[in-house]
Amino acid sequence: MEKNMKYRFLIIGLFFCSFTFADTLPPFADQLNPGDGETGVPVETHITFNIHDQFDGVDLESIVVTMDGIQYTKTGAYSDFFENNPDIPDHSDYYISIIPIHYFDYGEIVNVQIDASDIMGNVMTPLAYSFECVVDDRPPDVGNFEPAPLEVDV
Repeated sequence: MEKNMKYRFLIIGLFFCSFTFADTLPPFADQLNPGDGETGVPVETHITFNIHDQFDGVDLESIVVTMDGIQYTKTGAYSDFFENNPDIPDHSDYYISIIPIHYFDYGEIVNVQIDASDIMGNVMTPLAYSFECVVDDRPPDVGNFEPAPLEVDV
């Protein structure tokens, strides 16, 4: 009888705790691609990352990614937001892909900032990082001359 009472109190305690627990943790981003400090990144690269919230879920409308002063959001034409596990729609884990409006410049250092909050309004500390695009160290090619060099009687 005493053993059953312990389990009953444990179950009752867990039941009440589940109603009194409040989500106080903000979402966080990881799996940055390109990563922070990466060099030699192609100028036509896409930006991807995962964003997670451990409890109530990410507020997709709150996600803002800023690059080169341009903001990308869920409703923008250049961004895609995918739930990582659509079979369990808990809104806690998303894959984000941003296709920049224009190619970056060779040798450019691109600054990226990710801002988001969760459904309960917990705001993440903005994640700011940068990467460097590949340097253009190849001289231009010249070819297909018409008329060809040293050609006579043109």
